[in-house]
Amino acid sequence: MRLGSTRAFGVLGLAALLAAAGCARANAAPAESPQVVAANEHAAALVEPAGMALDAHDWARAKAVLDDADRNAKTWEDRSKIGYYRATLLAYTGDLEGSLTVLRARLDDVKAHPESAAEAWLHNQLTWVYWSLGDGAHALAETGEMSAALDRAKLPLGAVDAIRLHALWDRAYLLAESGSVVGSLPSSDAVAAKETYETLATRLDDLSGIAVLRAYFAVRAKDKSAAHAALATPELVGDEDMQDVYVLASAYDLVGDTENAQAQRAHIAESKNAYLMHAIIVRRLASEVTK
Repeated sequence: MRLGSTRAFGVLGLAALLAAAGCARANAAPAESPQVVAANEHAAALVEPAGMALDAHDWARAKAVLDDADRNAKTWEDRSKIGYYRATLLAYTGDLEGSLTVLRARLDDVKAHPESAAEAWLHNQLTWVYWSLGDGAHALAETGEMSAALDRAKLPLGAVDAIRLHALWDRAYLLAESGSVVGSLPSSDAVAAKETYETLATRLDDLSGIAVLRAYFAVRAKDKSAAHAALATPELVGDEDMQDVYVLASAYDLVGDTENAQAQRAHIAESKNAYLMHAIIVRRLASEVTK
């Protein structure tokens, strides 16, 4: 989902992530300790050159930077950020199994640090790598693991709620995708998951997230009226999350707006902001073209 799937969640601290997301309760309390924030900043500096190389699609340079960062890693935060970038590089170059292996190798490290949101975000990343591999069952299970990690996290309630939105959104999306065929009504489980998400999202004023999920449900049901309503949501203007853009392209297809559908897909293809979910969506679009 949005935010949780961007490069930011692999690089920045939780407080910066929530502020960037515009979550209503992001500034209610410090999300992480000053020590965790400082460690995240150090790790971000260590891997940022790899991010620049990925933006430039210079895969060899990105690998060289990450290999050097591995030699200079000192903390679990360093290893976590390096792992995220390496998984991203592997996803861009087509090795999704390798990406999965790299991410899963980080689990023991992050599980030992409930003072950070790192475990929750790792399960978020794993959700969509499994999805990209066509493993919906494991993807869905990872949304449950993400929620469980948040239950264990030693973070303020406002921070936990803001992150939990992603687990709930992802669960509803995956249930809608797996629980019914295109053109039929969503399953009762999918509808219930969507309602659970919307209850929390409404409280946190996540109107764009609600609109994108409604657009996806409309696409699954081939409900043009619902798709039109979702696409008319003002908060979608300027949405830069690539998964959102991917969903919205399908919604524009449904309502017959070919121009906007093509523009959304072009935006994905032309984006220079490299991050894991972008790599996954680019590959998904490529696979759809070849079908």
